[in-house]
Amino acid sequence: MNRKKRNILIILICILLTVMWGHSMMSGAVSEAESSAVRDFLEPVLELFVGKGSVTGLLVRKLAHFTEFMLLGLLTGELLHTLGRRGFFSRIFAFLCCMAAAVIDESIQIFSDGRGAQVQDVLLDCGGALAGLCLIGLIHLAAKRLGRLGKKR
Repeated sequence: MNRKKRNILIILICILLTVMWGHSMMSGAVSEAESSAVRDFLEPVLELFVGKGSVTGLLVRKLAHFTEFMLLGLLTGELLHTLGRRGFFSRIFAFLCCMAAAVIDESIQIFSDGRGAQVQDVLLDCGGALAGLCLIGLIHLAAKRLGRLGKKR
């Protein structure tokens, strides 16, 4: 087992969770202001996909939820791979851990000024985590197959 890689992945997961949960502790006004700034920055790129004038703060917040949990899924999946846990039940466990993080994330918002928890955000977060877990699985599968092809030559 690669201890250095394992430790780096654990630290990255902890940093990511700290950032995500820290954002959940922000008041509604602060969160809205941050979303507006990010929207203004990303608007030219996002308009290529959703059309001119269609980029909203809500879209940016939902994309942020999906993206940060996709990253959590990627990191968690890579940690599993590094630990040698590559079975189906290990992946289910990783998904359940990401789901728990999503529930905690939304629960924190209950106690933040001007915010509340939303089941749809938990589902969106879980979708992002699942996408990340699947993506890292596909990356490892492709690397394994390409490695086999290289050995046959």
